Amino acid sequence: MKQYYPNPKLKRILERTQYKKHPKWSKRKWVRRILAMIVPISGIIIYFYNINTPKPIYVQDELFIKVTNISIPVCMAIFFSIPYIGYRKFLERSCATDSRDRENDTLVISDEDLRYIYHPSYDSDIRLFTEFEIRFEDITKIVYNTYNERVDIYGKQKEIYYKDFTTGEIARIADVDDPNETIRLYLYFEENEEILKTLQERSTAETKIIDYPTE
Repeated sequence: MKQYYPNPKLKRILERTQYKKHPKWSKRKWVRRILAMIVPISGIIIYFYNINTPKPIYVQDELFIKVTNISIPVCMAIFFSIPYIGYRKFLERSCATDSRDRENDTLVISDEDLRYIYHPSYDSDIRLFTEFEIRFEDITKIVYNTYNERVDIYGKQKEIYYKDFTTGEIARIADVDDPNETIRLYLYFEENEEILKTLQERSTAETKIIDYPTE
């Protein structure tokens, strides 16, 4: 039996970049570009409109006029950047992967099975942990995505939900008898190559390697 732990640096990098590898992120590039172009275009239009608009007769201060000619377009450009920023943040959240939801994760591999344990980061109770367990003989397929830097392990498995992981108190156990059920491992561990090699050696299932974005 061997335990594998995340490399903190690899995990931070992966969590910051995974959303850009989601298919939706590239598909919506045209929307981001249009919204981004509105910002400078609006500023330029307002600038030329402002400098070509006659000023009231009581406004004669040249410095005031110059500051106004610049500040108004800048303020309007900032205003028009709000839709771009808002849309980008919304899209980033919708493309974010569940790697951000995992803390204190550990991968345990024995001769017979693989167990993946982690604490759901969205839960404030740090005692709660989730464990996915799959026997090598039950693995039906392995998909290694080099683009997304993750491996999906298919097969029937056991899900264990701990009420208190420190004491081993279990809240619920579920046996999932579905050959298409998946355990997804993001490759931010210290020994990723060894993990992949062990999976291929101890499982008789086919390993499929792909290199394109998937959800």
